[in-house]
Amino acid sequence: MKLLTALLTLGIAAAPAAAQRADTATYKLSLLAADRALATDIVTRGAGAFLDRLAVNATVLIPDAPAYRSAAEARAPWLARYATPGTRFVHEAQHAVVGVDGVFGCVVGLTRLFVKGDKSDTPRYGRYIACWRRAGEREPWKVVGYTCTNDAPGTPVPSGTLEHPPHSARVRAAANGELHAAQDADSAFAAMSPKYGPGEAFGTWSAADAMMIGLAPKPRQGPAAIRDAFKSFPKDGVFQWAPDRALGDAAGGLAFTSGEAFNVVAGKRTNTKYITVWRLEPGGAWRFIFDSGSERP
Repeated sequence: MKLLTALLTLGIAAAPAAAQRADTATYKLSLLAADRALATDIVTRGAGAFLDRLAVNATVLIPDAPAYRSAAEARAPWLARYATPGTRFVHEAQHAVVGVDGVFGCVVGLTRLFVKGDKSDTPRYGRYIACWRRAGEREPWKVVGYTCTNDAPGTPVPSGTLEHPPHSARVRAAANGELHAAQDADSAFAAMSPKYGPGEAFGTWSAADAMMIGLAPKPRQGPAAIRDAFKSFPKDGVFQWAPDRALGDAAGGLAFTSGEAFNVVAGKRTNTKYITVWRLEPGGAWRFIFDSGSERP
């Protein structure tokens, strides 16, 4: 228990400022409008329109590829996967969360990929997390972090609605360093997995309204359901990850971290990368509210 207590202590940031009175509804509408405008642009101009919305130093995670650390790095592989002749990419927002100051937020939603040569017109379904930042309330939003799930043929049809989605940030840290604090929380979260197993780690570090965004028709939500997702994970299995300190962003009590992970089950190793969205809770601890990723080489 001493180790568990020590690890949890790392999730406590500087005491948060008093709860903010700002209504985040306006910020969410602005962010959703930006994401939906991007979706429209993708339909009318093609998947390459996504690249125009990327910040210079954006983190872009696409399936079966390494993590790309800038818009320039992501350009060629993005176009090769989503903008080839006969391929059509559809991007549909479902929910947004924002920081209390309205300059940073993340959107989750659905993707549909139509690929020439598939046996039917059934799309390859997926889910995405897009984190956005702007310099001020009158400035344009830019994508600073993006991940989408594997979109192989035969993926399950996801639910068209996101029931009981996580709420936006309500407090901000009393001092700067929110990204560093969220990365510390991610590191402590990762340290639990080898000792207690991934189910206990994910269940402990998830917020009460957290969701795991994967390929299942409905996301797992809440600590109990998220913990239960790992009930069949073998006791001799390995699941490890670590945040990359050069990646991520944060503002207003909301953050995203990104890094690489791997698991070993029955002697088979699978490499992945991830984006985790974190929220500062009123008590001062960072807890994750969204988590998703995809395979990498």
